[in-house]
Amino acid sequence: MHRAAIVIQSFFKMIVQRKQYLSIQNFMLNLQSRNRAIVNGECIKF
Repeated sequence: MHRAAIVIQSFFKMIVQRKQYLSIQNFMLNLQSRNRAIVNGECIKF
């Protein structure tokens, strides 16, 4: 593999890991806000 290809690949891996982390964070935030809404007696449909 070319050096540039290796660099690009590791860069993409970093981006993917970051995206996964962010989506997990968003998921947790969604859960928290949904739980709050349920506590308030509201029904949320997804």
